Amino acid sequence: MTTEIKNKILSMSREEHKSIRAISKETGMSLGAISNFLRKSEDIVRFVNCLNCGKEIPMRNNGGRTPMYCCSECKYEDYRKTKKRRHVIRVCEHCGCEYKQYSFIKSRFCSRACANKHRYSRIR
Repeated sequence: MTTEIKNKILSMSREEHKSIRAISKETGMSLGAISNFLRKSEDIVRFVNCLNCGKEIPMRNNGGRTPMYCCSECKYEDYRKTKKRRHVIRVCEHCGCEYKQYSFIKSRFCSRACANKHRYSRIR
């Protein structure tokens, strides 16, 4: 069963209140397969796919966040892949050297020392 079919079966049984026979006719699957799936997934709201490997992750009815990764290895592997794209090379306003910084952080100086030197040199 694909993720789309599983989500469709869950929505038809819970939201549309269709019987197993009606679901079987629409999906073309056997009654036993649908009833076993529904019995095993009583507390599952829907299925989502891992952002890194594409593996199916069941989303349980516990009121938490939607899971994005199937395991911590996938989470860190995806972070390592995208980490290089997050860095930007900037030029320090005080000393003129280039430094790497995350793209979402707005900074003007390479260090606190340069920021303090620049700040106090302008006052005097």
